[in-house]
Amino acid sequence: MVGVAGVLAFSVSGRTREFGIRLAIGSQPQQIVGSVIREGILIAAAGVAGALVTRWLASRPDTSRISAIVASMLPALRAAHVDILEALRTD
Repeated sequence: MVGVAGVLAFSVSGRTREFGIRLAIGSQPQQIVGSVIREGILIAAAGVAGALVTRWLASRPDTSRISAIVASMLPALRAAHVDILEALRTD
C-alpha cells in the first residue's frame, strides 16, 4: 500500500500542469480524482500480478535470470516508446 501511494504521489506531482489544464478546460475535480484512483488500481493490480509471477518463477529451479528479464520488461518497453519531442522539451 505504501508503494502504491508513493508511486501515485510521484505521478501526481509530475502531472500537476496536466491537471491544471484539464480543470481549466472544464474537467470536474471528480474526474481528476477518478483518473488518479483508476491509476492506483492499475498500479496495485500490476504489483499483485508481478508478485504472483515472481513467486511462481521463484518456485522453479534456476529462474533468477528469467525473473530479472520479466522485472525489466515494463521499464524497457516504456523506454522504447518515449515521445521524442516530449522528452526533448522536459527540463
